Amino acid sequence: MDEISLVEAQPDTHRPLRRPSSLDEPPSYVLYDTLSFISVVALLVLSVVTLVLETRFGQESRAIVLTFYAFQSAAFTYAAVLVASSSRWTARAHCSARSVAVQKCSILLLLWAVYIYRDVWPLATDGRSPADEREGLLLWVKVVLLTFAAVILPLISPRRPAFGVPVWDATVRAEQTASILSLVTYSWMNPFIKFSAKLHANKGKLEQDQLPHLPVERTVEHMIDASYKYVDPIEADASGDKRQKWNVAWGLLWVFRWEEALMGTMVALASFASFLAPLSIRHILAYIESGPDREAVRPWVWIAALLLGSMTVSLAMQFYHYVSTTVVMRTQAVLTQLMYDHSLRMRAKCSKPRSAGKPKPREVVSIAKLIAGAFDRVMSYVPGTAQAQHAQPEETYEDMPAINNLVTTDLKTVTDASTFLWLVFLETPLQIALSLYFLYQILGWSTFVGVSVMIVLLPFADWLNDLARKYGKEKKQQSDQRVTLVIQMLKNIRTVKLLGWEPEQASKVEAKRSEELKRTRKINMTQIWMNFIKTFIPLLVMLASYATYTLVMKRELSASVVFSSISLFEILRSQLGFLLFRIPILIDGKVSLDRINRLFRESELLDLFATPDQERPTPYMPNTAKDIVIRDARFTWTDSGTTAGTPCTEEFSLSITEEVRFKGAGLHLIHGPTACGKTSLLMALLGEMHHMPLGRDSVFYGPRDHVGGIAYVAQEPWILQETVRNNILFGTPFDEDRYKKTLYSCALGPDLAGWGKLDLTEVGERGVTLSGGQKARIALARAVYSHCPMVFIDDVLAALDNSTVMHIVNQCLRGELLRGRTVLLVSNNVAVVRPQADHVYEMLPGGIIRPNEIRLHKTLEKCAAEDVVLGDAGSCASSTIVEDSTKVTSDAGSAKGKDAAVDDWRDIMIAEDVLPASPRAASAFPSVQPEETPSASSWLLVLRSMSSRPVLYWLVFLGALLLSNLVVNAQFWLLGYWAKQYSHGPVSTASVSWFLGIYSALLMAATISDFASRAMHMKGSLRACAAIHKKLMDSVLGTTLKRLEDTPTSQIIARCTGDIGAVDGQIVPSLFTLLDYRAFLVVRLVMVMVVAPIFIIGVAAVAIAGTACARVYMAAQRPVKQEEASTRAPILGLLNTTLAGLVSVRAYGVQERFRQQMFERIDRWTRASNTFFNLNRWMTVRVDSMASLFTVSLAIYLTYFAKLDASNIGFSLSMAIAASTKVFEWVRTFNALDLAGVSLERIEEYLKFEREEELMGSGEHGYSKELAEFESQTPDWPATGDLEVRDLIASYGNANDDPEVLKGLTFSVRSGERIGIVGRTGSGKSTLTLALLRCIFTNLSPRLNSRFVKTGEVLYSGRSIGTLDLPVLRKNITIIPQNPELFAGDIRQNLDPFSQYTEAELNRALLSAQGLSETDPRARDGMKLDTRISGDGDLSAGERQIIALARAIVRKSKLLIMDEATSSIDHATDERIQSSLREHLDHDVTVLTVAHRLGTICDYDKVMVLNSGRMVEFDAPGVLLSEQDSYFRRLVDDSPEQEREALYSAIRRV
Repeated sequence: MDEISLVEAQPDTHRPLRRPSSLDEPPSYVLYDTLSFISVVALLVLSVVTLVLETRFGQESRAIVLTFYAFQSAAFTYAAVLVASSSRWTARAHCSARSVAVQKCSILLLLWAVYIYRDVWPLATDGRSPADEREGLLLWVKVVLLTFAAVILPLISPRRPAFGVPVWDATVRAEQTASILSLVTYSWMNPFIKFSAKLHANKGKLEQDQLPHLPVERTVEHMIDASYKYVDPIEADASGDKRQKWNVAWGLLWVFRWEEALMGTMVALASFASFLAPLSIRHILAYIESGPDREAVRPWVWIAALLLGSMTVSLAMQFYHYVSTTVVMRTQAVLTQLMYDHSLRMRAKCSKPRSAGKPKPREVVSIAKLIAGAFDRVMSYVPGTAQAQHAQPEETYEDMPAINNLVTTDLKTVTDASTFLWLVFLETPLQIALSLYFLYQILGWSTFVGVSVMIVLLPFADWLNDLARKYGKEKKQQSDQRVTLVIQMLKNIRTVKLLGWEPEQASKVEAKRSEELKRTRKINMTQIWMNFIKTFIPLLVMLASYATYTLVMKRELSASVVFSSISLFEILRSQLGFLLFRIPILIDGKVSLDRINRLFRESELLDLFATPDQERPTPYMPNTAKDIVIRDARFTWTDSGTTAGTPCTEEFSLSITEEVRFKGAGLHLIHGPTACGKTSLLMALLGEMHHMPLGRDSVFYGPRDHVGGIAYVAQEPWILQETVRNNILFGTPFDEDRYKKTLYSCALGPDLAGWGKLDLTEVGERGVTLSGGQKARIALARAVYSHCPMVFIDDVLAALDNSTVMHIVNQCLRGELLRGRTVLLVSNNVAVVRPQADHVYEMLPGGIIRPNEIRLHKTLEKCAAEDVVLGDAGSCASSTIVEDSTKVTSDAGSAKGKDAAVDDWRDIMIAEDVLPASPRAASAFPSVQPEETPSASSWLLVLRSMSSRPVLYWLVFLGALLLSNLVVNAQFWLLGYWAKQYSHGPVSTASVSWFLGIYSALLMAATISDFASRAMHMKGSLRACAAIHKKLMDSVLGTTLKRLEDTPTSQIIARCTGDIGAVDGQIVPSLFTLLDYRAFLVVRLVMVMVVAPIFIIGVAAVAIAGTACARVYMAAQRPVKQEEASTRAPILGLLNTTLAGLVSVRAYGVQERFRQQMFERIDRWTRASNTFFNLNRWMTVRVDSMASLFTVSLAIYLTYFAKLDASNIGFSLSMAIAASTKVFEWVRTFNALDLAGVSLERIEEYLKFEREEELMGSGEHGYSKELAEFESQTPDWPATGDLEVRDLIASYGNANDDPEVLKGLTFSVRSGERIGIVGRTGSGKSTLTLALLRCIFTNLSPRLNSRFVKTGEVLYSGRSIGTLDLPVLRKNITIIPQNPELFAGDIRQNLDPFSQYTEAELNRALLSAQGLSETDPRARDGMKLDTRISGDGDLSAGERQIIALARAIVRKSKLLIMDEATSSIDHATDERIQSSLREHLDHDVTVLTVAHRLGTICDYDKVMVLNSGRMVEFDAPGVLLSEQDSYFRRLVDDSPEQEREALYSAIRRV
């Protein structure tokens, strides 16, 4: 989880530009305006001179010539006036400058085009002369000046910003004022690239503020203002049927309509320009073959066309991508913010159920089906058509998708698909049509023979494509299952480690991984066949066309025909290949778009947003404004929920028929049995449940109708990864006295004393480094410190010991800070709270709330409460989360100062720093240190894993790759050689057949070698992927529990999912692509150098220039990419944090501040992404330019200087053009592989995790093997539950650095005894349970004795646990932790995840855990084995503890450890459970119970009292109670009076 700050987010502040004191524009604008004015005036003068000379001295001047010169002079005069009027030194308005410039350029370009046609074009042809030749030198002076004024100056002049924005405005960016040439070549990025290169050379780090600034119109706040009325169904007032048909795509198309039109224009321009290359090759070769007799246009024109075409394609497509990526980033920003805003409106727990059926499988769609479906979809929107009449809304079969999946996966899929819309629906049809037209012009009707072969074979390629999509879907399902399993395992890693489930979990994960790689193999095989077809089809098409052309049409091949048609066939092939590649992306994009639309259409909204104001029931106004009143009301989790059930099901319904009134300020206690709906009542009052009036007299006047916000403490405390202080302040201004009073009232003083940084100690991810009691008290302190007039507390006392409970009740709930506030407390600790409560309500199953009569509190107290002035709850903001926080160990750290009681709030010590760093400071958003290229060891991890003989493997693989490229190019040379034979005379039919046979043999050799190289790589890559995944899982499961708790779970999940996915989907495929491109370039450039050896210099020059560009490009792109990734993570972190604490966010009323925080995070990500994509464009344009110049230089040399025939020239040009198209692809692939290699680096770091068996003194980490051997050798162990502990010392870290938490414990327990372990918070109770399982450092193993002063020993059933392998030990001990963790699935899977027990055993254990028997009538309403759970969120804490208890019963261990196992269960159920355990557990099972609730262990055999890691008492409860000065008696005496009497009575009975 990342930084979170609810402090008001500030807009992106840039260095403001000082407004000039005069009206002058910047010097650059004045300079270019002046040059333009001088040029136009000079042209005007020359034009007038020409007109005068023509009138006076022209011998045969015609009226049309004079009219042309007169029009020319008038046009130049008007242009001069326009230039003068647009200059700032004429004080004209700035807003007209752009329109005037457009008019001027249009006039000058028109005149320039006329001169080019009249006077330049004739020079390109033989036998013609310029029309204005008689003007002499004056003509060429005008042409040069006109070219400068009409073409060069507009290209290099800086653009003016949008209308009404002055150029000196602080919001103007270089991107907005760059000249057209700078914009299309991305030269405006040069300063940043130079800066990055210098930074890289100095090993500096790139800061976020050093990136190019984001234009204002691309900030998310600006975009949502402009787009929400089109894309947000709430703001667009889309309700009912309109919302059900809502499609966000139409709104986005309208918002970006002008950008889409520009993208279409660029695609069309690039499509037409792409045909200049084959046409130029044809005419150049034809000129060489036949001379000027058949080619009237000179070769230099076609060489220029070759350069113009390649540069136009590059610039147009890069500008298309520039606009496209801008639209993509803005779309992602808008939809991310929209989905985040929508999440703030949704219900916290459930979404609307749509169908009980099975998920509808996605149909495999072919190209024909897609086209037909697209046509029907378009026509369905046309009224009156058959498609519109039969159009029905799609039926939904799947569950509501998770928002974080939509924001990460689906949103990227949609935006990726959007970039291909114009390419699929405009570029591909246009280029296919033009290819066929020009091929027909060259080859005649033989073209259609080749095309027919292509059409015949395309269905096979389409079938392979469908097969790949089918396997891809299966692979995605398997990947999802593996990822889900890994996430579940890591989220419950504590349970996995404590119960010794590592071998079984590893086996399950590896089984899923094996299935995933099987699907990957199928996909790879399908892709190999598809590449085989893509290679085979174009070569076969050319074979069919040329055979028909020579054998049937009896035509002669020539170099101009062969190589121009090869280029056209390549265009046709590439477009068909692109179509097969892009169609599945569009289909996936449509599926993801439907999922996003479902979120807006079907998600369950809060009543505030779902119910129109006029339909919302008017609340009854009670006499007292602070009262909360409910009568005749039903609350459900969905607007269709009408069935009563348990709170853990979405059909749960809370019905309240009789009036319930929470009367104003005071403490209101709500208690009742487990699962009766206490938490749901609070949710209903918070407005999280759907309110349904049950009659005309229905009343619901809830806390939402009051002003000031609600402080909410959830049953599972919402703790942010931030300092303790910021968790408590929650954005509220710091008041030292109030803050210290809060710490004192919540009993946090001793905890702070035990932490090195006091209240500036940072807590871990989701507060996992804190004990349950510490998390609960910090969340409580947040509510107490706030100024909210209402405080809702959900069972915060369950995780606290008795003395802390008494302190909280007396000093907090009845303390100064909560006086005058309405406090609703849900708790089953009735005996303690009831005497202090103003009102008590008993809640029964079925929604029955029964007020209990209690005594009134003192009148003075109530009077004092009325005088308390509450602050503005609007200031209840959030805190800031800081990454890489310093981890603290709860029990170890808190043990330092627990004994030092804090008697007064003034004695509490806090850190000297009063306020945390500003969220705008660098610490809130840490800068990114550019990482070096991944180390060689990281790459060797992949390269060596591909084969058991890696050297031989790589030699054979690289040889096959080079052979494949060599054979393909040999075919092209053969075609040129074949065409050259016709220049020596007619070629016989036999010779033609011989050439066709050789060509066919080369065709088969090319396809086979390509197939072999790809098959080898597939086999090696699958082996490497499997090996790396297994090493990573072994390392994670084999490390220590402390390492796993100190490392944020999200990071481990990222390694096992995202980084493994990068190995599978990026590193391994990109490695093959990189090597394939390298072989492609090497072979073709060598071919060029063989034909034209002098171009070794050209190749070297291009290589040097390309390397220089690539170095500065990669120096800039690597840190920008890392910054882009690091700024994306905070967006997801804020989203996940908001979803985790959604109820708290809405209760405190801080939604708008969270939105502002999201604004800032999205803008930071957009800024980095904008720079990243622009860097790609910068590099592409330069590489394409170098490649084009290389090709043109080669064409000039071959045409005018080399003494070669047309075939060799055509072959060389084809090789050069083909190589030029792959240069940037190679650079980009290399850079992408370099960036993806960071995943390998991170995986390698996790492979170096310390091994638990080494640190804890275990044997070899071969779980299944050791366990099987031990069970075969000692089948009867453990025979008893005897436990003997001698001098046990334990620490959470290295004994030299971390303090000893357990300090020499010695005790013995006989088999079958039940031992209660008590003590104040931090005394070492939970530490003892971990030490017995050797999850922390102990002195039990001989290998660890050097860390401790003396050696200890623990004998379990006669064997020293220090000599046992860890899986053996943990398999034979069962522990129920303080916070039970559950896996998603049903209860059966949680009790028996590996199918080891019978149905009867599981049923019996589940009933026993609930304190029920099979004959008990209540068993029908209890939990069932088939009850589905999604994890921890849909069950109450008590229900989770019951399931964990059943899990322990079914394991039948001889030693059962219960760490606060029933703390969240009501007293009656707890008594039933304890009685059931006594009945169902074997008599020889030893039970160790850590308990804060003394009533749980009052009938135990012995009680152990711990204090500061030492055992101070260990005896029977009655014996300890009889001693006047015993610790145990002191704990009993600290209990409330009623409970104290019950404890005395129960213990004495025993």
